Amino acid sequence: MENGYCLALQQRLQEKILRGVNLYVILSAIWIGVALASIDGSIVANILPMIGTEFHRSNEMIWVATTYVLSFASFQPLYGRISDIFGRKSTYLFTLFLFFIGSIMCGIANDMWTLIVGRALAGIGGGGLGVMNSIITNDLIPLKDRGKYSGYANIFFTVGGIMGAPVGGFIAEAVGWRWCFFLNVPVLVAPLYIATVHMWNYNLEKEADQQEETGTTTVWRQLSKIDFLGAALNLASILAFMTACSIGGNTRPWTDSVVIGLLMTWLLLTLLFLYVEKYKVALPLMPWHVITQHTVLACSAVCFFVMASNFANTYMIPIYYQALLNYTPVMCGVFVVMRLAGGTSGILFGGFYMSRTKEYRKYMIVNGVVQLVAMASICFWTVATPLWVSIPGMAIEAFASMSITSSALLAMLAYSKDKDSAVTTSISYLFRTTGGIIGLSLSQAIFQAVIKSSLEQRITDPDLQWVIDVARKSMTDVRDLVPAEMLEIVLDAYQAGIRCSFIFCMAAVIVTFAGVLCVKHRSL
Repeated sequence: MENGYCLALQQRLQEKILRGVNLYVILSAIWIGVALASIDGSIVANILPMIGTEFHRSNEMIWVATTYVLSFASFQPLYGRISDIFGRKSTYLFTLFLFFIGSIMCGIANDMWTLIVGRALAGIGGGGLGVMNSIITNDLIPLKDRGKYSGYANIFFTVGGIMGAPVGGFIAEAVGWRWCFFLNVPVLVAPLYIATVHMWNYNLEKEADQQEETGTTTVWRQLSKIDFLGAALNLASILAFMTACSIGGNTRPWTDSVVIGLLMTWLLLTLLFLYVEKYKVALPLMPWHVITQHTVLACSAVCFFVMASNFANTYMIPIYYQALLNYTPVMCGVFVVMRLAGGTSGILFGGFYMSRTKEYRKYMIVNGVVQLVAMASICFWTVATPLWVSIPGMAIEAFASMSITSSALLAMLAYSKDKDSAVTTSISYLFRTTGGIIGLSLSQAIFQAVIKSSLEQRITDPDLQWVIDVARKSMTDVRDLVPAEMLEIVLDAYQAGIRCSFIFCMAAVIVTFAGVLCVKHRSL
C-alpha cells in the first residue's frame, strides 16, 4: 500500500515537472550531454601523444589531461547547490554554454597554454553535464528504477566513447587533431534547443512561493548560499598536488624544496577544506551529516580509488599502444573502444541487474575480485603481449571498474534522504574526479620519473643527451628521430615506466576492494 502511494506520488510529480512534454525528450537532451562528455574524454586520451609531439612537450602533456579533470572536479560539486538555487534549466544551459566555448578554444589553440585554458572551460561545463544528468534523472525517476535509467544514459555514454576513440584518431590523422574538438559544436545544437524550449526551473516553484511571502531573498543571498570557499580550497589543493606531480621527478627531484613545499601545501589545504566544510559554511559541498554515514563514506572512498586507477589506465593504455608498440592513433582508438565498451557494459549491466534484484553489495564484491585479477594481468604487459590477451584484459578491468562506480552511487543514494540526493550525487562526483586527478597525476609522474631515471642511467655520453630530451618530449616520433642503436634503450625505458604506472593502479584497485568490503546493504 505504501509503495503504491509512493509510486502515485512520484507519477504526479513527474507529470508536474514535464508539463506535457514526453519524458524521453527531456532525457535525450541530458543523455546527449553525457555522450559529449564521453566523446571529449575518449578523443583526448587517444590523441594526447600526438598533441604533445606537435608542441614538443610530451613530458608536460599531463596538463592537457589534468586541467580538464581539475576544473571538472573542482566545479562539479557546486552544481548540486547551484541547480537548487538557480534552477535545473538555467544550470544545464550554463554547462552547455561553457562546454561550447571551451571546445571552440581547444580547436583554435596554437599553443599549449591556449589549449589548456580551453580544456579548463570545457571541464567546468563537462562536469556539469554529468552531474545534471544524475540530478534531473533523480528528480524524474523513482529510486527503484534509477539503475535502469542510468543504464539508458550509459548507452549514450557508450556511443560517445566508441565514436570518440577511432573517429578521433581518424580525424586527427586526416585533417588534424583540432577538428576533434570542433566535433562537439554541432552536436550541442539539439540539447541547447530542447533545454531552451522544453525545460523549466521546476525545482524553484516552492522556493519562489517562500520568497513571495518573505520578500527577502536577493541574488546576492542566493549566491552566498554556494560554498565558493570550499570549492576554492579544493581547487587550490588539487592544483598544488598536480603541480608537484608535474615537476617532481621531471624537471626537479622529489627532494627539491619546491616539490616538498607544494606537497605540504596540498596537505594543509586539504585539512583546511575539511575544517571549512564541517564548521564554517551553512551549505557545504560535502555536508558532514551526509559524508559521515558509514556506507556513504565507504562508497566515497571506493569512488576515489576506483577512479584513480581508471583515469590512470585511460591515459596510460594509449601510451602503451602508441609509444611502445607504435600503433597509429586510429588503430589505438579501435583497441581502446573495447575498453570503453567494457566499461559502459559494466554500467549498463549493473543498472539493469540492480533494478531487477534491488541488491548492490554482492555485485560490488564480485566485481572487486574481477578487477583485482584483470589489473594484475595488465601489470605484466610487455611488447610481446599479444592483442588477444591485452584487449580482453583491459575490457574486463573496465567492466568491473565502472560496475563498482555505478553501484557505489546507488548505495550512497540508498542511505541518503531525498532532500540530500542532489548533494549526495555531487559528493560522489567530487570523490570520483578528485581521485581521477590524483591517480592520473601520480601515474604520469611515475611514468616520467622512471623514463628519466632509466635513460640517464643508460645514456651517459654528453653528446647523446638530446636523445633523452626527444624521448621525453616527442614520444610518437622517437622511431624517426632517435638513432637505431638508441631506440631499444628508449623503448625499454617506456616499458619500465608503463609497468610502474600499472603497478600503482594495482595498489589503487586493492584499496578499492577494501572499501567495497565496508559497504553495507540496504534494500532498494
